[in-house]
Amino acid sequence: MTTENFADHPPTIGELRSDKSQDAKDWSIRDMLICLLRDIDSGGEYSNANRAVICLGYVGPNGGTNAHVMRAQTQSNFESVGLVTQCLHNMMAGT
Repeated sequence: MTTENFADHPPTIGELRSDKSQDAKDWSIRDMLICLLRDIDSGGEYSNANRAVICLGYVGPNGGTNAHVMRAQTQSNFESVGLVTQCLHNMMAGT
């Protein structure tokens, strides 16, 4: 099955669990992406966004976290860094 439009996709179990606990560890990367696509396809808060950076990470064999910018839709690397910095600031400020 190929889904081109996620507007009517139901919330995943992980999304519901994370919403209830308000803890990011309670949902998967896939749950998060489905939630984001649902919002975009249904005309939600993020449907008018025109810049995006998706950062992915994993715990390596030595136990350290390896982070990678997997995909970015920005005008330049500098704009990507600025977008990530602003998001981190907002997370720390609780906004």
